[in-house]
Amino acid sequence: MRISEIDSLRGIAVIFVMLYHYTSFVSTLNDSEFVFHLGFYGVNLFFTISGFVIYMTLSNVKSIKQFLINRVSRIFPAYLGALFVTYGVLLFFSDRNIPFSMFMINLSMMQEFFNVGHVDGVYWTLTRELIFYFFITMTILFRVVKIEVVIIAFMIYTIVIKIITSKFLVESSAYADYLLFLNNYTWYFFQGIALFLLYRDERFDYKRIAIILLSIVLTYGSGHTLSLITNLIFILLFILMYYKKLNLINHVSLRYIGTISYSLYLLHNEIGMIMIYALYPYVDWWSILITCIAMIIISIFFYNYVERPLGKKCKNYLSNNNDNRNIRV
Repeated sequence: MRISEIDSLRGIAVIFVMLYHYTSFVSTLNDSEFVFHLGFYGVNLFFTISGFVIYMTLSNVKSIKQFLINRVSRIFPAYLGALFVTYGVLLFFSDRNIPFSMFMINLSMMQEFFNVGHVDGVYWTLTRELIFYFFITMTILFRVVKIEVVIIAFMIYTIVIKIITSKFLVESSAYADYLLFLNNYTWYFFQGIALFLLYRDERFDYKRIAIILLSIVLTYGSGHTLSLITNLIFILLFILMYYKKLNLINHVSLRYIGTISYSLYLLHNEIGMIMIYALYPYVDWWSILITCIAMIIISIFFYNYVERPLGKKCKNYLSNNNDNRNIRV
């Protein structure tokens, strides 16, 4: 099942992230103070969408194995393809020194667990995705209570950890990150699950409302007013989708950008900045628009000739051995 409004929201999120990265980079070239700070929170929207979509996926599969196959074939082939492309571009067109060992460890997508840097800085979000997949899998395999209860308990644990670390530890954010299993953005995934359950069942439930309220509390506790405002807007957008009132953003162009958003997200950062650096002396701020258009075109080709075909081949290969262990969500 594909929800067109979700694709539109993905499109908005990736455009926001691109504009944040590109305006931040240009501001370092001309000492400008203008940065599209709102785009920084596009990642939070991605995480919320991820929670929504992943639990929707769980509702449509018959086994844990099928769920994991779907996730692996969705994220790994495109990631590996983008990693090779980005590494190659950086080798030939950038002065940045990337050890071959870093590239090899990045192939696993587990580099952050080994305290190794990312070939492209945007890969940090994929670590959070992997941790979330692990959490969901363990919750389904060993669940003795409903997932909403597990989520509420973990969110309360998150609040307690954040209070304790900020009160008693100097480097509170670093300690909190490890105590939260390197996933300091968990609540956005969780609110996505709650929003999906509200959407699917077409009824309000106190546990799901509690998850959304706890997410708002955690966002407020992050100390960034803009983070709180944007998260409230994101929640409102999902509620409007629930009531079929998102026609304003449900445009074919946004939906298509949402469809290719994973490819665009993986490719836009390092490659885009190399393009901007080359263009900026000639066209100034127009380099951002030109680079955005160029990266969208590149991502269309990457999606059609790398992400989609490799994803299908990976899924077919992994699905050869079926697992009959059913799950209920």
